[in-house]
Amino acid sequence: MKNPTAHILGLCKQRGFVAAGIAPAQPSQWSKQMLAWLEAGKHGAMEYLSNDLELRFNPSHVFPGTKSFLVVADQYAPRVRTKMPPKAASRVTPKAAIITR
Repeated sequence: MKNPTAHILGLCKQRGFVAAGIAPAQPSQWSKQMLAWLEAGKHGAMEYLSNDLELRFNPSHVFPGTKSFLVVADQYAPRVRTKMPPKAASRVTPKAAIITR
C-alpha cells in the first residue's frame, strides 16, 4: 500500500461518510475563542459543550500516545435521490445553511 492515508480516507468514502480527514492529536489553537464563546452563552441549551474542556482543547489526553485521529462526518438529513450523475451531484453547492448558536 503506497499511501495508507488515501486508502483509509477512500474506505470512509466507500462507507458513505460525507467527509473524512485525519487530524493531528495536538492542542487546539482555538481554545481561547471557544472559552469566550461558552462564557458568552452562545452554546444555548447545549450544556454538554462545556464538559470535558481539557479533552476538547487537547485531544491527545483521550488516548495518551495518540499521534492523530480519524474524523468522519455524516449528514443529518436523509439523502435525496437525484437524477444527476454522481460526479455532477457532488459538485452541487448548497444555497443555504442552518447555523445554531
